Amino acid sequence: MAKCALVTGGAGLIGSHVVDLLISEGWKVRVLDNLEPNTHKRGKPAWINDKAEFVEGNLCNRDTITAALDRIDIVFHQAAYGGYMPEIAKFVHVNSFGTAQMLELIRERNLPIKKIVVASSQAVYSEGAGNCPKHGLVFPSVRPIEQLQRGDWEVHCPVCGAITRSLPTPENAPVGGETVYGLTKVDQEKLVLLWGKQVGIPTVALRYSCTYGPRQSIFNPYTGVIAIFCTRLLNNLAPMLYEDGEQTRDFSFVEDVARANLLAAE
Repeated sequence: MAKCALVTGGAGLIGSHVVDLLISEGWKVRVLDNLEPNTHKRGKPAWINDKAEFVEGNLCNRDTITAALDRIDIVFHQAAYGGYMPEIAKFVHVNSFGTAQMLELIRERNLPIKKIVVASSQAVYSEGAGNCPKHGLVFPSVRPIEQLQRGDWEVHCPVCGAITRSLPTPENAPVGGETVYGLTKVDQEKLVLLWGKQVGIPTVALRYSCTYGPRQSIFNPYTGVIAIFCTRLLNNLAPMLYEDGEQTRDFSFVEDVARANLLAAE
């Protein structure tokens, strides 16, 4: 018998690729997506797989979530309000409350969910890991605005103030989130992981890093820099770099992220 999956946020960049991969692997798939206007200005995108059942709705509606979870084995929870917009209440309502409500309904109705894979983010790590010449491995906070206004683009040691050298951030690095989005992603993953232990349902959090690829929205403020660079190049414009141009980022191709979700569900 085919496994049945619910992909929340299944019309988005990552979610839609998860949907396609699951269907290619023989899964039955239901998509729950609210078609957030900041991302889907043109409405329901044509790339939504016609072999998936599509439900338009959001995580803040109990009836919608209850119906979406009917006869589901695995939940791929990709839905979130993203980026760096100023709507603090909306971030918390959608990301934190929406996730909590979904978990609460699963418990209340004793739904036979076998596993939940939740989308987290590298944003939970703040500036990530750095090497201080004096103190070794450190985890600096986000650079203060006063520093940036001085044109100081370096990441400094939180102990002595020395300039650090960026290092790959280990999975067990401290998390906290120093943006509203980052904070709510911490909420999402901790809620899911803690709840999973309490009720005995396996749960996995995947911390995505700068995902890019086909179907990336060009409308919302979180449009990836690779998409922006490509758009400028296609229009015979040079890519625009900020600060000193020495920044490093770890980019992830969306199909690799989709495959990671499938592996995490096994």
